[in-house]
Amino acid sequence: MKRKQVYYNEHDVNQVKEILRNKKKNKLKKKFKIMMILLLLGVIGYYFMSDLSKVNEVKIMGNYYLSTSEIESVITVTNEDYLLFVDKGEIVEKIKALPIVKDVKIKMNLTRDIVIEITESSIVTFGYVDDQIMIVDEKGRVKSLDDDSFLDELKVLPQFFEFDQDMFEAMAKEFVQFPGTVSSLISDVVYQPTGVDTKRVKFIFDNGKILYARIDDIVSQLERIDILTTMEFYDNNSIFSLEGGNLYITGQ
Repeated sequence: MKRKQVYYNEHDVNQVKEILRNKKKNKLKKKFKIMMILLLLGVIGYYFMSDLSKVNEVKIMGNYYLSTSEIESVITVTNEDYLLFVDKGEIVEKIKALPIVKDVKIKMNLTRDIVIEITESSIVTFGYVDDQIMIVDEKGRVKSLDDDSFLDELKVLPQFFEFDQDMFEAMAKEFVQFPGTVSSLISDVVYQPTGVDTKRVKFIFDNGKILYARIDDIVSQLERIDILTTMEFYDNNSIFSLEGGNLYITGQ
């Protein structure tokens, strides 16, 4: 007697064969997924074992007064470090802590280089402390220079004389707060303490007029008194002195 083939729905599909076919497809899909995962893991492993995952070179650009060696001394990235694990935020923070640095940008290029772009602050004045050249940026930060090749370009700026380190830094913080109309007309700033006043400073203007004031209150005094307008009424031999909130004039 001939056996009849049984169908389970009106679409004439053999459900048993269909189930077996789907199981086979699913097994092939699983095998493919496993192979792809293993391949991906192999690629990742090879990447980290090869130099392709490591820093090729650290390039520093844009620095002028700040030497490359000074910047390199505060970052710890080498060509043994993995690119993925380089903390750009930490590098930026450390470099910004250096004097005269205004901004820092970090890029990674296709050749695995880390490119550090430095923007320095403007230099507003300079001077010497124990024969060491010192420069002051627009924020009042002080930096020493070992290279005297910058001197010719610095000489157009106001210069500090006779200061020790502490007083130089104190004066720098005040000087950057001067009105631009005043600081641009000052040629020399000379530390001239007396027996009773260790913060007395002499300011020599381009026209030869002289102003004496104290480091710790010169900014507030200039806010109250229009020193430039006052100076216009006196000849170039006049000496001006800001003391105790008052302006004294001699040699009229």
